[in-house]
Amino acid sequence: MKLTDSPILIFFVLTLFFFIPSQIYLANATEFNYSYTSLLVFIVPFAFLLLALLTAVLIFIRKFPQVYKKALGFLFYFGFMSWLQANIISWDYGLFDGHQILWEKYIKNGLIDGFIWFGIGIILYYFFNKLYEYLRVFSLYLLVIQFSYTGWLYFNLPSELKFQNFEVDETNKYTFSKDENVLIIMLDAFQTDIFNEIIQENPALKSPLDGFTYFRNSLSGHGHTNLSVPNFLTGKYYHNDMSITDFIKNAYLSETSIPKRLKDNGFNVELFPWEIVKKTIYFDSAVMDNLKENKISYNDFTFIFNISIFQFMPHVLKMYFFFNYDWIYEQKENTPINDSQITIGDKNGTAKINSLKFINEFNQLAKGESSKKTLRYYHLAGIHEPLLMDENFNIATSWIPFNRANAKKQAKATLKIIGHFINKLKLINCYDNSFIFILSDHGFPEFGIRDTSFTSNKFISESRTDTAGALALLLVKRKNDKGLLTINDSPTMISDINQTIFDELNLEPKDINRSFFKIKKDAKRKRYFYYTVSGDIDKNYMTTISKLSVEGFSWFPHSWKNTGEKYYPINNKYFKGKVINYRDNELLYFGNEKNYLQYAVSGWSWGEWDYTYTESQKVELKIPNDLSKTNKIIKVRLMPPQENPEIIQEVVLKIDDKTLAKWTVEKEDFYFGIIPEKYIKNPLTLEFNINLPTQNYAKEITPRVGFKTLTLISPFKYGSRINFGKNESNERESDIYIINGFSFPEKNFTWSNNYKSNLVFNIDINKNQDMRVVAKIFPYLAGGKLKEQKVMYYLNGVKSGEWSVNKSGFYEIKFNNSKLKNNMLIITFEYPDAISPLEVTGSGDPRILAIAFENITII
Repeated sequence: MKLTDSPILIFFVLTLFFFIPSQIYLANATEFNYSYTSLLVFIVPFAFLLLALLTAVLIFIRKFPQVYKKALGFLFYFGFMSWLQANIISWDYGLFDGHQILWEKYIKNGLIDGFIWFGIGIILYYFFNKLYEYLRVFSLYLLVIQFSYTGWLYFNLPSELKFQNFEVDETNKYTFSKDENVLIIMLDAFQTDIFNEIIQENPALKSPLDGFTYFRNSLSGHGHTNLSVPNFLTGKYYHNDMSITDFIKNAYLSETSIPKRLKDNGFNVELFPWEIVKKTIYFDSAVMDNLKENKISYNDFTFIFNISIFQFMPHVLKMYFFFNYDWIYEQKENTPINDSQITIGDKNGTAKINSLKFINEFNQLAKGESSKKTLRYYHLAGIHEPLLMDENFNIATSWIPFNRANAKKQAKATLKIIGHFINKLKLINCYDNSFIFILSDHGFPEFGIRDTSFTSNKFISESRTDTAGALALLLVKRKNDKGLLTINDSPTMISDINQTIFDELNLEPKDINRSFFKIKKDAKRKRYFYYTVSGDIDKNYMTTISKLSVEGFSWFPHSWKNTGEKYYPINNKYFKGKVINYRDNELLYFGNEKNYLQYAVSGWSWGEWDYTYTESQKVELKIPNDLSKTNKIIKVRLMPPQENPEIIQEVVLKIDDKTLAKWTVEKEDFYFGIIPEKYIKNPLTLEFNINLPTQNYAKEITPRVGFKTLTLISPFKYGSRINFGKNESNERESDIYIINGFSFPEKNFTWSNNYKSNLVFNIDINKNQDMRVVAKIFPYLAGGKLKEQKVMYYLNGVKSGEWSVNKSGFYEIKFNNSKLKNNMLIITFEYPDAISPLEVTGSGDPRILAIAFENITII
């Protein structure tokens, strides 16, 4: 091997086996249970060993020049494409949190990947000899880039990740006190109304809960495990005013921390978090007794390489390396278990599902022989996605759709596991002397909320509702309590566990008004849920947190209010609380962490993923602006409520008490109105009134609609051009004019995607003049199977002409602006010959194509 060729080999090896794993780790450090130094101990020797091996191979084959050059070409190609895929064309598949990846949603991504991999491969194959000298220099350049970026990530690591320095010592995991135990069993995502529904349908599943009280009206403080666990173990709430790692440290070392207070009072405290969320516990000797030095395992090593392979493989191959999270949910075998004594489920399930592993170990190893009082915390999988078993412990062999019905099946299996847990505690004489909490950290919005106790067996909210994420299960048994399961509807919070324990054990600091058994059922208590849609950003802060209040029963929508208080992260990427003046044609987006927030005044609910519901019959936006003094078209995308999509509602737009538009909202769509020049002020206050029409709807239905986007469109500047391709910011300037019927933007154009497309323009009608709309377009001719695409165009619903488009070119629409009743011009294009490439060529592209729009000019 030539020394001058070594950059290509080094680039290949370090990109795949050092830089990509390192960058995945460093960008997500809080997700890993070991330090970067520990990772380097594995990947550096592995990379050098592979480098030496490949060097030897290249030295050997150098005597065959053609083979040698092809080998170098392949190494550069695969190294470069892996770098490109991992860093430049890396698609967003969402968090690896157990949710299903819907591969069919990424068909276009696979097409793009395939085109790029194939195209660059062809170029290198035919031009490698000419590019050979440049590739060595280019390899050095890419090595410098990767070294620099990796170094930057390293120096920006969170300051303290103590959970990476220790692992849990499981020696006494199932050893309990003969005198007094406090046991906290957390069933991840086990929503309280699902438990209620199960025990209504299957009363036998509640019979093992001897002496327990079911606090049905319980509420979580946070909707994310990362924050909910420290919240219920310490009573502290996260407000985005510090990093999550600092919050966890401060919370667990505080005087309200259950582990610390009990440890200070002579308890043996051992905490057993779920292996995939160790970061929810602060690993410190002041907090827990079961610490030992952490060592990176073979599973840890293969885990990060599995993620690395997923990162640098083209989309079409990713699903073959994914295996539905098998590599993520692989358990560490810290505690020996006798396979022959597995009595619940099977060996495969015990290795794969931590709740099955827990109960089989518990049945074998539990004993009550400690002379010291004990606190034990166990975090079990509950019904968090992915779902892995049914009610009979049959383990899934394929993906189980994540929905309420399937979650109920795993929930029933989980309750059977709890029954075995209780029976074993009784057998070792550790049940009566134990104070037991069985709870969840949160619910899941996807489950909806079902009422099986109050009015009828029906869904309160059948579709996705974010309030369901707050409905945490809470079951409590005090020492020596006996009898059938009782139901208590007092307004409780799972963050009150510490006060309940302190009250029962007579420890300070205590607040008896928050002890579960001393809160009255009819107590007028305002509770708070700190809500955010998506996960942590930069892995150490949350996206914007909204503070919601609950007064009344937590299952019912009318009990919920938006306080209007929001907590922005220190590094908020939107506006850090500073209001930015609105400009002509700017898009306002609604939803969590969207730019409408700076203008929202009153009546708005919390932002959900890509929409925000109204919360009262009148909502307002107060918009400081730099708007031109002209008539505006308001274009707003509205949707009916998901829980009552059939309800027809009326939305009235007012400015200065003057009604400017009325819209009947029957479906998700764009709605339009004219705002005359005289109403354009600074600030501009838009008032929306939401009413039910005269239909005789039930009284309990509250009028509300969802807002998704809003734009104020200014008069079109004649002679200016609107581009339909995406710009350098990956945005499309024509979006403000598009109503429907267009595909996603490509580099220089956008395809029509359906048999009809609609655009809206604001046209100045003060001066009577003839005008032309000039569109630069080209047709989809199905690989020569079509001679042309016929395009019929309509102006404000009136057919005005047609084009026969058989080649790229400029096509015109002529009109006189005096024909317009107001400023609004809606152009509709109809495509009777539109067809899908999937139908014609079997290409895999399901879009219905007719015309690609490059730009439009109005002159």
